[in-house]
Amino acid sequence: MLVLAEQNNRDGTDITLKEAYLKHKTFQMPVFGGVFNIFEYIFSMGLPVPEARQKVMPFPSGAVTRNFFVALLVLFVPYYQLLGTVYPKPRSKSSNMILTVTYAMFHLLWISLFISMTVSRGFQAIAWTAFVSNGCILTHLRSSIRERYRIEGNLFHDLLMSTFVWAQVLSQLSVELSMCDGENHHLDDDGEDHDNKNKTNRNIDNEDDDNNADDGMARTSKDELSLKKTTTN
Repeated sequence: MLVLAEQNNRDGTDITLKEAYLKHKTFQMPVFGGVFNIFEYIFSMGLPVPEARQKVMPFPSGAVTRNFFVALLVLFVPYYQLLGTVYPKPRSKSSNMILTVTYAMFHLLWISLFISMTVSRGFQAIAWTAFVSNGCILTHLRSSIRERYRIEGNLFHDLLMSTFVWAQVLSQLSVELSMCDGENHHLDDDGEDHDNKNKTNRNIDNEDDDNNADDGMARTSKDELSLKKTTTN
């Protein structure tokens, strides 16, 4: 983000954070953006922040701040909302609920086990297992959305961010879907893009219709030739 601000100052351009990230097919809100941008204003010690830097690192809005603290304290609420947005089919409701309950249970489990380590170190392995498992559940959702919008990234980065900065990831995904609400971002239960599948199926149907039409024309031509030969004879 600082690099983009310096580039704007050097080149005299006004490229915003949204424009830069859309150009490179990344998330609309960086995982270390959002509420983390407030530190830029804190460290400025009351000095005015350059306009170019404000565009790259905008002060977090009320919605972004609210999403962050909700995800930090009751992470299962935005998680379930995201699942309902991405997998809205009625048959997915039960699986969405099961995933949400599992996600919340693992979250509470690793917190409880890490606290219990003050009494006994024997809970350490189970605590870390629950902690990583919690991140794996969110990783599945983040990678599904990333693949849906063809956003750059990899599974390891998804796991790393989903495990250690889950509140930012949940806020990031909420921003991503809210800014893309003009598109149909529903996925099938197997995680595939049903819009592309339907488009492909329509293309196949059209090709079949064209092939059937060609076959019909060919048969008509053969019948006409046969009729002409019969008439000539």
